[in-house]
Amino acid sequence: MSEEQAERNENVGSSLMSALFEKIDTEEPQQEQQEQPQEEQQDDELNVYGLSDAIDMSNAEQEEPEQKDEPVVEQEEQEQEALTKYDKTLFEEVEVPAVEPEQESEEPVQEVVQEQEDLTWLTTDQKKRLELVEFAEDNFEEYKGKKSQYLQFFKDQKDYLDKRLEEDPNSALDDSDYDYQNFLKRKKPQFSQDDLERVVELRTRKLAKQEAMEELKPELDAIKQEQKKQQVKPIVESLKEQTLSDIRSMVPEDMRKKLESEGAKAAYEANPVQYEIVNRITTAHQKAMFALHEISQGLSSYDPTNKDHIRLASFISSLEASMPEKDGMKYSPMHEYHNLSDAEKQKVYTLTTEEVKEHANKSAQKFINKEINNFEDKLRKSGYTKAGRQPVATQQTAAPRPVKPQPRQGPTVNTPVATEQSQKNPVLSALGL
Repeated sequence: MSEEQAERNENVGSSLMSALFEKIDTEEPQQEQQEQPQEEQQDDELNVYGLSDAIDMSNAEQEEPEQKDEPVVEQEEQEQEALTKYDKTLFEEVEVPAVEPEQESEEPVQEVVQEQEDLTWLTTDQKKRLELVEFAEDNFEEYKGKKSQYLQFFKDQKDYLDKRLEEDPNSALDDSDYDYQNFLKRKKPQFSQDDLERVVELRTRKLAKQEAMEELKPELDAIKQEQKKQQVKPIVESLKEQTLSDIRSMVPEDMRKKLESEGAKAAYEANPVQYEIVNRITTAHQKAMFALHEISQGLSSYDPTNKDHIRLASFISSLEASMPEKDGMKYSPMHEYHNLSDAEKQKVYTLTTEEVKEHANKSAQKFINKEINNFEDKLRKSGYTKAGRQPVATQQTAAPRPVKPQPRQGPTVNTPVATEQSQKNPVLSALGL
């Protein structure tokens, strides 16, 4: 056994297959006791809300598989469903893109608010009074319409002052100015000192409360987020257990029996290549499905630096791109579907996370079968079969060379036949080739 094979054998105990089938005796009875209706209720509610940004950001290049003329294979391989583009995205290695800091958009932000009237001509005192009156109007019924009254008053006052100063630059325009005081009595809105104190007191209390809430907001948001996580954790754990159960059913029957009866090391030694294929694919599948459950339930957010999140987003994006029309309805991406009105939803359809999981399970099963069959096909092309190694053409036609007799000392001893190649290679021997 080579050093690489020895190292792999030592690491078998830490593999997914080892952990999965060591836990099967203690966990399966508990799973049987779990109530099933809870999972059924979640089928329609589980939707990938958190993956909308992930799908938009997922621009990873996905190469089309090269189409080559495949040789004639066994009937079992011919009946296999071909792996599609989206099937492979869940298991391909991905590179984490560099996350660039968000740049402020150069385009001016379009304000939805209607254009406000230019009030730059107001004095500082007039602006303060207008803000106070606006607060009073929003919080007291009896002050409705005061803001418009004051705004009109300030306009009339400006026109009056401009005209008076134009006629007489030395006008007093104070308490001794009879005309000016008469103008104020006629035009100025009614807003007594008691009204002013009442409004100021309420505004002071509200501002103090608002400042206190702003200081506590991060802490309150953290508490709400933690409460939400505690609520969804049992749901996520239940979904993860279902994923592990799905993975157990993906393991080939002969390997699963070996795992259940003798453990991971025995399964690895019996068929190292098959073990490595199954363990590699199911590990990638488990990580992606765990990410799906956590993101869809709000337990975690999409992380553009997480390879598992990137692969999951690429898989969902490719899967959605392959969805055809159904019963005359076009497909709507999940992150867009939930923003549609009820009337718009009647014209389209979308996927749920349960359906995404089912597609992923099928992809994993197909990928495992394809990888194992590809490996066995390479062995057949190299001349190996389950019955042993096939003799090559040169071994069939080459004539044996005459052996020149030489004297030997002592009696003739039967020389053992040279060790077969399959005995020298532990992988081929383990595969029964």
